[in-house]
Amino acid sequence: MNAVKQYGKDNVNVRRNNTESASDPLDQTLIRRELAKILASPLFVQSDRLSRFLQFIVEAVLSREGRHVKESVIGIEVYHRSTDYDPHIDPIVRTEARRLRTKLQQYYDSEGQHSSVVIRLPSGGYVPKFEIRPDLDRTQVPIVESREGKRKRSEKRALVIGFVAVLVLTGATVAWVLVHRTAEPDGSATITPVANYPGYEFDPSLSPDGKEVAFVWN
Repeated sequence: MNAVKQYGKDNVNVRRNNTESASDPLDQTLIRRELAKILASPLFVQSDRLSRFLQFIVEAVLSREGRHVKESVIGIEVYHRSTDYDPHIDPIVRTEARRLRTKLQQYYDSEGQHSSVVIRLPSGGYVPKFEIRPDLDRTQVPIVESREGKRKRSEKRALVIGFVAVLVLTGATVAWVLVHRTAEPDGSATITPVANYPGYEFDPSLSPDGKEVAFVWN
């Protein structure tokens, strides 16, 4: 028997001859993971407005405010139209909704074809529907990182790499100073020949003023 859950406007119709509310925490977790996966996909990552559109209507349904998702509300909240926005004059929401339906279809025809959750936007409305595929093991559904999570993780990785680079550079600098300080004479003793006669020179003795030296020469 097909047991796919379908979330409608205000409830969930399950083909098991019963009805449930749209408040199942596990289902909501799966839906939000799927939403994050969609928003991080190449089809949506460069479409900021469509991403905001999709996120707005999905969260509205999950928060049980789906009945308030209307064209005028989306125009004001997502596309920053003024409070006197008239959808009959400015059809931006209808135009963007058609684009969103197309992109969602493209997504599920490609990288999302094996997803455990399907998010669709039916024609003629702005309330999304969700299909939970129970034939997939929910415990094996991977956690998809959102774009914000990826950005924070990249920043953290950059900080760690920078810190390690500073430590390596500092260590190399200290080693260079120590090596060169050891190799260079400190000037405490200098050997200077004062005589170079043929034969043997020995038993040297400095004069009291240090200006003359006496020695035995053979």
